[in-house]
Amino acid sequence: MFAAIIAFFSGGFMRWLLVGGVSAAVLAGGYWYVGHLRDEVHLQDQKIGKLAEDLAVATKIATENAAEVGKIKAQREADMAAVAKDRDDALARLKSEYDQRLEVKNAPEKDNGPVSPVMRRTLDGLRRGLSGTGSDSAGQGGKTVPAGKLPKVRGRAVSAG
Repeated sequence: MFAAIIAFFSGGFMRWLLVGGVSAAVLAGGYWYVGHLRDEVHLQDQKIGKLAEDLAVATKIATENAAEVGKIKAQREADMAAVAKDRDDALARLKSEYDQRLEVKNAPEKDNGPVSPVMRRTLDGLRRGLSGTGSDSAGQGGKTVPAGKLPKVRGRAVSAG
């Protein structure tokens, strides 16, 4: 009986058993590998979703930053224009002062004469007020008038320049 069992297993059945076992192992390994690939695909899909969200946030931030840079550039241009205007105004005032001083310096002797005491005090007060080193004796009680606080004359503010 033992010999019959050995003969049974040593014949064609053993080969089929071996082929069947290898086939079952390959199928089980394939099933496991496909499951592993599905898990990996799912994991990669989650990563792609997270990266897409990050991209959307980064794009929004970049757009906001670009808009802010545009505002800053526009403000810079406005500031540069204001500085250029202030520079041009200051140069015009300096030229006007220089021309007035040159006219006084080169005036003929016949045009040079005494000034009334009231006019002299007024001119001296204006000079000290403009230079910021003295009092304004033109009715301000010995105080220098700060810019923007000039008195109103007939419904209008007196200009400083």
